[in-house]
Amino acid sequence: MSTQQATPIEDAELDALMAELEEQTATAVTVAKVAPAAAPVTVVVEEDDLSGLDSLDGEQSTAAVAPTKPAAAPAILDEDAEMAALEAELAATAPAAAPVAMPAPVTKPAPIEKPAPAPAPTPAAPAASTPSPAPSTVAKPAAAANRPAFELKFHIDVEKFRDDTRVSETTLDDCMMQQASLRAYYGAQAAHSEAQHSRLKLKSEVLEAALYKKFRKELLDAGEKPTEKLIDAYVKDDANYRALENLVIEAQTIANINKSLVDSLKDRRDMIIQLGADRREDGKGQARVMAQEQAHQDLKARALKAAA
Repeated sequence: MSTQQATPIEDAELDALMAELEEQTATAVTVAKVAPAAAPVTVVVEEDDLSGLDSLDGEQSTAAVAPTKPAAAPAILDEDAEMAALEAELAATAPAAAPVAMPAPVTKPAPIEKPAPAPAPTPAAPAASTPSPAPSTVAKPAAAANRPAFELKFHIDVEKFRDDTRVSETTLDDCMMQQASLRAYYGAQAAHSEAQHSRLKLKSEVLEAALYKKFRKELLDAGEKPTEKLIDAYVKDDANYRALENLVIEAQTIANINKSLVDSLKDRRDMIIQLGADRREDGKGQARVMAQEQAHQDLKARALKAAA
């Protein structure tokens, strides 16, 4: 087996080899891209290859001495001229293109104005017809004048009454002092409201009698039989009678409310009396305790005085 020997190649030898390679490839159309100079490379060559390398160096040196005949340069084609010639041939053989008609520009029609709506016709006011002969002025019925005008009084606010008559331990003394005045005031209100109801009831009875007499006479004048039921129907249908009856009902309601308030004052009086009795008993117990404490202090003082 042959031994291997590492022979380093210096930069100068590498540059010489690169120059020879450039001279050999100078006649080529395409220039190879030269790689950048590499670092020194250590090549391991066997002894058998050294003889071959020496013969190669001898041949290269002989070739360098003998003049070499330059190779003929390849013809360089003009691509632009060739493309121009092809375009000319295509233009000569292609048929003439038909002219293309451009569409005329479309004009937008002007907007059509809507006619303004005609104003609604105003109906003419009909002419007032004047009868001939002109009738005399008709007087309105006097039913409204005969309608009773009566204003109810003695209304009582129930919420205010409740606030005025509230009883508590803290206001017991004030409640005792105000009980009599409250009873007098609301008692008078109840009496006046009862009298008001009685007066309205009397007015209603008087009006009913007058209407009864009036409708009975009208039925007799008309040739009809004045029955009791028919006359009562006419009386109750009268507007004045209905209005007065409503006032009678309202007055009776006011009188009943005032009466119930006076009755509640009686209950309030009993409550105040009971609360006062409880307070009195509490006062008696406290006074008894204080009396016993005072007697004990007196006995103690006498005992100390006797011992001295």
